[in-house]
Amino acid sequence: MAKIDDPLVAFQYIDCIERSDESRDPEQDYYKVAITCCKLTKLPDDVVSKMQECATGLEGIQLEHEAAVKTDALDPPHKYVPYVVANGEHSDDIQDAITDSLFNYVCQAYQGPDKSSACPGSSNGLRASRIVGGKFPHEERELCYRGDEPEATVAEA
Repeated sequence: MAKIDDPLVAFQYIDCIERSDESRDPEQDYYKVAITCCKLTKLPDDVVSKMQECATGLEGIQLEHEAAVKTDALDPPHKYVPYVVANGEHSDDIQDAITDSLFNYVCQAYQGPDKSSACPGSSNGLRASRIVGGKFPHEERELCYRGDEPEATVAEA
């Protein structure tokens, strides 16, 4: 199966999708958005082909149906989007923490042996600066910068 080997390229693709959906218009052509983002982020042709096959074929329909079934089965039922479920549960505290900073939530919640050195309090080689503020005004945390973003968005393409 085709895959994206560069995490930055994968992030750029997801970022492009998110930036192209700011209006949350249910009539938006998401297939066009996805393919345009493939081109903007210069995904390899084999990855684009696989995505096209999935989006228009039986596998894509099955995956979409599975997501709908899982969404319908949420307890408590979701009342808004995004409705965050972490480790199989939803709560206002989890929703607020992830909305405030998904990165910090993952850094705090992850207890495994391979915690990212980019998590607050870790030393790393990333270009970073310290910021003060956020939900806890006296908390100091690292802010990492991303680079090499696509130069255009779907709206511009």
